[in-house]
Amino acid sequence: MEFSFIAFYTFYNFRKFKKNFYIPFLAGLLFESSLAVLQVLNQGSLNGIFYFLGERFFTPETPNIANASISGQLILRPYGTFSHPNVLAAYIVFSTIFVLPALRMRKKKTNILILLSFVLSEAALVLTLSRASLILYSILIPLVSFLLIKNKKLLKEGIFIFITSLVPLLTIFIFYNQRILELFGESLSKRIDLIKAAFFMISDNPLFGVGIGNFLPEVIKYYRPLVFFDIQPVHNIYILIASEIGMIGLFFFLSFVFTLLFRAKKISLIILLFFLTSGFFDHYYLTLIQGQLLFALITAIVWSKVDLLS
Repeated sequence: MEFSFIAFYTFYNFRKFKKNFYIPFLAGLLFESSLAVLQVLNQGSLNGIFYFLGERFFTPETPNIANASISGQLILRPYGTFSHPNVLAAYIVFSTIFVLPALRMRKKKTNILILLSFVLSEAALVLTLSRASLILYSILIPLVSFLLIKNKKLLKEGIFIFITSLVPLLTIFIFYNQRILELFGESLSKRIDLIKAAFFMISDNPLFGVGIGNFLPEVIKYYRPLVFFDIQPVHNIYILIASEIGMIGLFFFLSFVFTLLFRAKKISLIILLFFLTSGFFDHYYLTLIQGQLLFALITAIVWSKVDLLS
């Protein structure tokens, strides 16, 4: 009911507040990106007032915390106020796409603040080491810059955004050498095991699945990890949907997705493409509150057929 209310309210009112829609996302980008950078520098949560703003308590030694080992040194991946660095990375990408069209209003102070948040959020995104978001960011943000460059008054800003948006891609080429890729080998093998278990689950319950929310109780029949924390949803929303509500449910979901694709316009199409593509690599759009809220919001904006650049 909560997500439906958000979706319907946004759909019916989006045209009214489209002009100022970027403001909460701009504030969120500045806050979350600054917090993420400080968490990396502090190698842990900042605590204090940030706890009341949603930050969880963690250190590099916290069980099941997301760390990366680079050149033999353990580096904590930032969480911001989110439940995982990958969710933080997705929020940064979405918010960046939402905020950049506001450059068209040509307000000097606002534009400086937007470009500052763009650079800061990109630094935070790189620190999350979220591979899918980094790659998709370096593909989709240049598309946003091309749309901005079409407006000759935004030529300088568009070129700056295009050049800067390639930094995450360069980071991958420079730092994600074979040694660092090996660090994610264990994570990749676990994801593959979960996908195999999900396909066995689908083959046993092809039409209606195992029921909404029943993936975790059922997956232990097909996947027995050595560590309890490795019991988690399959990192693919399409396979997760097929597992829980069957091929019939997946058919209706994909039908809805194709309808959204036909209604999407320019910026909203780029937002939708990030959602659909990143959904192949994680499950948080269906299983975590922040991802579910983003899902509801994206659906409403795309369905409204409003062009954020107009």
